[in-house]
Amino acid sequence: MFVTPALFAFVMVVIIPFFMGLYYSFTDWTAVAGLKPNWVGLNNYTKMFLDYKFLYSLYRTFIFTLLSVVSINIVALLFAILVTREIRFKNFYRAGFLYQT
Repeated sequence: MFVTPALFAFVMVVIIPFFMGLYYSFTDWTAVAGLKPNWVGLNNYTKMFLDYKFLYSLYRTFIFTLLSVVSINIVALLFAILVTREIRFKNFYRAGFLYQT
């Protein structure tokens, strides 16, 4: 019973919009015109994957994700080495890295 309000909010904010978006992605409906949606099936998806701009943005997103993940892990590894190895100023690095305000 205590979960009901949260479950209701989750269904209203996440579940229903997800399935409506999925349904509208298979139609030619535009929100501006207010016309009744017509079923076009996978036509929208085939046009999307044949569009050069979409493929280019997908490529750029992949490159950005790859570079950011690699660089973040390299920096994290360097920080881990600074605070765990027996090096000069190890306690200084630990204090600076682990200090919480």
